[in-house]
Amino acid sequence: MNGEELLKRMDLIDSELVEAAQDISPRKNERWVKWTALAAAAAAAVLLLVGKPESGTKVKIGGIERIYKTTAIVQETGAPVYPWEYLTEIERYTYMELSGTRYRTRAETIDRSFLGDMIGDAVFTSYDIYKDKEYSANKAVYTIQGIDPQELVAVELENAYCVFMKEEYSPPLDLGEFLESLALSENADLNYFIHYSGENSNNTQTSHTISDDSVIWEILSDCRSAPCMELERWFDNDIETVSFSVTSEKLGVYKHGFQISSDGYLSTNLMEWGYVFKIGEDAARQIIDYAEASSIPTEPQSYYNYLYGTYVGTEDGYLLIDDTVLCVKEKDGMIFRVPADDIRMSRVIDLGYVQVGDVVLVSFMGSIDRDTLTVSEPVSLQKGILSDGTILIEE
Repeated sequence: MNGEELLKRMDLIDSELVEAAQDISPRKNERWVKWTALAAAAAAAVLLLVGKPESGTKVKIGGIERIYKTTAIVQETGAPVYPWEYLTEIERYTYMELSGTRYRTRAETIDRSFLGDMIGDAVFTSYDIYKDKEYSANKAVYTIQGIDPQELVAVELENAYCVFMKEEYSPPLDLGEFLESLALSENADLNYFIHYSGENSNNTQTSHTISDDSVIWEILSDCRSAPCMELERWFDNDIETVSFSVTSEKLGVYKHGFQISSDGYLSTNLMEWGYVFKIGEDAARQIIDYAEASSIPTEPQSYYNYLYGTYVGTEDGYLLIDDTVLCVKEKDGMIFRVPADDIRMSRVIDLGYVQVGDVVLVSFMGSIDRDTLTVSEPVSLQKGILSDGTILIEE
């Protein structure tokens, strides 16, 4: 399966982003694709289009509608390599080994209430390329309640607990083993999905929310003996599917894919590797029909929310981003506030990668307060350039 199909079907990213990943494909000798890595490569800036009035394009940013010119942001090539002291602990320490099992970070934190027993200390190493120096640290490792520690553990980093997953590819024998090892019915909600009509060249997609996913889990529980298969099948446009977006703090998962296709397969990247289970056409049909009958239409979701504008300075601990440059009418410009207390925001300014007057892109997971125009849960700040036409992503 090529990067285009994976992203269209599995990671629920806006269609404008898919073209960026179409050349990203697994090497011929790799049967299993790390789908989330592909998603990250393609998850660049995109505005959620709402409509196109005569005077411009209506977009939605963190719940606020804006009318912008037909101008897009193009990310600059490459990302800065930050000095060691400007990295978070989660960025510094990404791999560990414990009791013969190698783990890597999922870069998602977990609430302390989900922790189980401490199962040991692990040695982490980190390397500063600027100083040609290696650092090491001992960190406590914990089980996660109800989760097989051979799959996921939690590590205390930066006054938080970060989820780590096993690095080695070792697929479950069947769906039952997969469901049990992660206690999926308890830890993963199947509440948002995209329905693909499966009409080949006229294939349409619609977004839905569902309030009760218990019936879906009951159907899947009856398919526990479904074998885990190698990823050697292609998803044709004439195959009807429902693709759920799964976010689970306990599993360290953010908007991963969980797809049911009408030809009888469940495909998922919840553990980064692509797992495919043959659940049968009858079970798949039951799930698709139930999801359609029990859901309501909703607006599509993007992987992150994005704010574009010009960086105009810092005030009272906030980065000020002015979107006037994108507005059809200059008087309609707004100045948004982005908290600068996160090192991922402040380091870009401190190190001079972004300066006053630069066009920037802010990725965030939260919303924007309508009264104060304050962005919540910012993830990254990047310098960009303006370009007419469609959104491009440079390699």
